[in-house]
Amino acid sequence: MLLPLGRIYDRLMWNWQRRTRLSVRSVSKKMSVASSTPDRQKSSEFANDVRWQLVERIAQSVQFAKSTRLSGFLRFITEETLAGRSDQLNEQRIGIHVFERRVDYDSAEDNIVRSHASRLRQRLEAYFQAEGQNEPQRIELRRGSYIPIFVPTVHIPDSPAAAPPLENRFEADVPGTGRMQAPFLWGLILCVLLLAIEAAYERIKIHRLQAASQSDSPSVRQLWSQIFPPGKRNLIVPADSSLVLYENLTGQPISLQEYIGRGYLSTPSNSPLDILQTSARRIGHRRLTSVADLELTSSLLRIPEIALSKPDIRFARDLQLVDLKEANIVLIGAQESDPWLSMFQSNLNFAISNDQKSTIFSVLNRLPNPHEQPMYHYDPRDPNGAAYALIALRPNLSGSGSVLIVEGTGIAGTEAAAEFLVENDHLEQVLSMEIHKRGHVPQFEILLQTTNLNGSAPRSKVIAVRFGS
Repeated sequence: MLLPLGRIYDRLMWNWQRRTRLSVRSVSKKMSVASSTPDRQKSSEFANDVRWQLVERIAQSVQFAKSTRLSGFLRFITEETLAGRSDQLNEQRIGIHVFERRVDYDSAEDNIVRSHASRLRQRLEAYFQAEGQNEPQRIELRRGSYIPIFVPTVHIPDSPAAAPPLENRFEADVPGTGRMQAPFLWGLILCVLLLAIEAAYERIKIHRLQAASQSDSPSVRQLWSQIFPPGKRNLIVPADSSLVLYENLTGQPISLQEYIGRGYLSTPSNSPLDILQTSARRIGHRRLTSVADLELTSSLLRIPEIALSKPDIRFARDLQLVDLKEANIVLIGAQESDPWLSMFQSNLNFAISNDQKSTIFSVLNRLPNPHEQPMYHYDPRDPNGAAYALIALRPNLSGSGSVLIVEGTGIAGTEAAAEFLVENDHLEQVLSMEIHKRGHVPQFEILLQTTNLNGSAPRSKVIAVRFGS
């Protein structure tokens, strides 16, 4: 008996969701049972430590009360730090002890620790801005590290209240002013003061951004000023991860023409029971991007020149050809996740491609210099292999603006590119001599190699550079 495609798909999805709910419940029960006894033992061991007391208050706060995983995450990294084992805190160990992953699990494909670390940073910030604003210490979990840092809180005293004699003197100096009018007058003065404080805050904010910009390396500052000029249309475009999922499920690479027309999302299946194709189209309609791309975007927005230019964040599928002609753009992701990159690949010396069958990335070096390889490879299944990133500056299609291309072979490659762009010292070393000789920022390509340590990029180096006009 043949069932309609819709009923088959619904039945499969229902079974999958039911199994997922059951597995989640069983894991939650295991976590609660496994963590209850150790937590009590640890709490007694560190009961007199003010840092552990702070962690317990955070775990019982509104921001953390309903999230046992984040509370367990925070408790575990604090326990290890207070016990003198902070040097052993890494993604693999946290995944095993906090999230009950197997000892041999692949953290390059399972990013549960990184995603929860990002959420933990956000919840900690929310706690210290609200419920914990009067805490004597703050906990910071810096990007790329799982070691909690306890920082003393600096409280700024409130402005002293107005002395009563001022009110009497004000009433005496204004003819016809009685006590019934004083509240109104003081309210008016308060409004004026608040407006003045707000205007002063905006001036201080702009001044700080400009001061931070002036303190950076001059070549890097010149680069960001060229890519993000104030008053122009500036865009940051993260990758389309839903497109990557579609291509992996169907085995069909999508060209730029197909991506613009979006016909691949509505093409009827050749088989009446092709549930995989139907699922791929449903996923393809979603707007997904990677955490690494979002972290890179967030890092870029903290650069003073970029913050002052107020760029827009645009999803790759919403980009139009006119944007590549008129705007200054940062394109994040490889060609498989952003087909718009194909418009610039032919003019680049380095080209990153991905074999969907073998999942191996290749970096083509069209004109290798001495001591350079003509081809570099990255296998995402190798947790300790080398990953790569390409940072390239090119003019937009009309030559009226700039396009910064940031490609990475997986999460480790994107993280390496983000660190290189944000840490000014390395970028300054590459650009300073060429900018000094030419008097302007030239077109360039920078190829980075990084150590892929369980999906993260602890260190990277420049292995090849090309400069254009």
